[in-house]
Amino acid sequence: MADCRGAALTSYIHRALEERVPYDELVKRLIITNGKANKVPEVGFVLGDDADPMALASATAQVFMGVRMGCAQCHDHPFDVWTREDFYGMAAYYGKTRRIESQLTKVVYTTEADQTTVLWPP
Repeated sequence: MADCRGAALTSYIHRALEERVPYDELVKRLIITNGKANKVPEVGFVLGDDADPMALASATAQVFMGVRMGCAQCHDHPFDVWTREDFYGMAAYYGKTRRIESQLTKVVYTTEADQTTVLWPP
């Protein structure tokens, strides 16, 4: 199933680039869209990391900002300005996002919960 999501996401990105979707719009669609994996290819970005806020914070910073801030999950970045609090602030964006898999149909989708899983201080 993960391969299908990855292929759908890759196709979606290629199509968006061919259609000259502005970068900010493309990124917005990838990080805010919720839905079923087989219906909404944009959710492949979030589902690629199983909607884990910490993994998504690191991936988002690296993929869209060109910054490696994953080490700031545990400590302030030793060679850059990123702090542990910055990392948790980025992760908090995804803190309400949930990966759901139907036990009956095995359909995977994302949704937003009422409570966040990311707290500062941790």
